[in-house]
Amino acid sequence: MTMTARATDVRTYIFRKEDRLLLDANIWLSIYGPIACQDYRTELYSAVLKRILASKCLIFIDTTVLSEYINRFARLEYGQMDATLKPSSFKEFRSSPLFRDVASEVAITVKSILKRAICCNFDFESINMDYLLADFQNGKRDFNDNLIIELCKEQDLLLITHDKDFRNCAIPILTAHTSLLN
Repeated sequence: MTMTARATDVRTYIFRKEDRLLLDANIWLSIYGPIACQDYRTELYSAVLKRILASKCLIFIDTTVLSEYINRFARLEYGQMDATLKPSSFKEFRSSPLFRDVASEVAITVKSILKRAICCNFDFESINMDYLLADFQNGKRDFNDNLIIELCKEQDLLLITHDKDFRNCAIPILTAHTSLLN
């Protein structure tokens, strides 16, 4: 039986220099995402990042989170395009001149993220792939979310997320999402 960790409200959490944090793609999108991501979470998680930086915590990022951030950012930009300019498919958009501006914006924001975060990855050979695939097959959790959970376990990281799919997982979570806090 997997032990579950209780989520903690990130708005009241006192960050300490020794904290090791992994910010989920949805957090980075709230802070550095396109206009489509800007809502109450932008101000909330921007203030959290400011507190993290003031506390000199270590912020980590891995290829899974970075890939989700990049792909989601580009798809959000595509989704909010004017219908008269919008290519008929995302693949068509990626090969169009319109994509170059979006890709440049994504690259600028990724560089900002990488200035604040330490790159890390989990030891692929150490994860129990049968368990992750079974969990995925049962529809319990997204495969990438399982990879993030494994990384947090292996690297002793606190996950900051606004994704309710991380409910009842065996890692410590910091969030402002009410579904995770209840």
